[in-house]
Amino acid sequence: MTTASDHRLTFTQLLSSTALSACISRTLTAPLDVLKITKQVGTVESKSSLQSLCKHLRKHDGVRGCWKGNMIGCIKVLPHSWIHYLIYQQLKWEFSDELGIVSTVAVYPLDVVKTRTIIQPYDKTISAYKGVTDTFQKILLNEGKGTFYKGLLTTLIGSVPYAITTFLMYEVLDQLWIQPRYNHSTVEVMLHGCLATAAAMTVSFPFDVVRRKMQAQSPVLVNNGGVDVTFKGAKDCLRAIAHFQGIKGFGKD
Repeated sequence: MTTASDHRLTFTQLLSSTALSACISRTLTAPLDVLKITKQVGTVESKSSLQSLCKHLRKHDGVRGCWKGNMIGCIKVLPHSWIHYLIYQQLKWEFSDELGIVSTVAVYPLDVVKTRTIIQPYDKTISAYKGVTDTFQKILLNEGKGTFYKGLLTTLIGSVPYAITTFLMYEVLDQLWIQPRYNHSTVEVMLHGCLATAAAMTVSFPFDVVRRKMQAQSPVLVNNGGVDVTFKGAKDCLRAIAHFQGIKGFGKD
């Protein structure tokens, strides 16, 4: 009698494939992430047009500068995927929202380091940080461990409209398709996901702007870490952006 083989992925295979695919996608889109975060923080060079910013970064950081912060971004993928998968195995879908919260809190310090790395020049002779380890050490020594969680609450609050918008978009799009979701083609599924994600990111983008400014803000770095407004917390940051930049300040990209 022939026994059917089990082709399901093991835990290690699933984790590795998830991490690898995430790293590849992050690496391919890293230059866009550098531009987005630089604009969100509001550094001096970001005040000009997007084209001028690209020329500035190319001139001062070179092509390699387009991937600033990519290594720490890829490092963040593994613990994020590992935590998310382990908790999912225990809680299944009953507490799916909590999975994102736990994994976000756990890897948040890595996100702060990523933002700091992107804002600093690529040239280590003039950068405030000499690498990932040096960034961790200097932030801890000069600013304290609380700095690794600046903007965390804003991030968690921003996840609420993100989740709601994603859910609503899927519901609306499901109504627009003639056939049920399980009969959609690969292209239709991709389009469905892209539209829902784009809408959710647009709604929650102001929270992301505040988060990046809070992560980059530093009393020990030149120009307050490159941030274009002065504030003493998330609420103050919101007020400062609204007062000095208006509604456009929340849509920097």
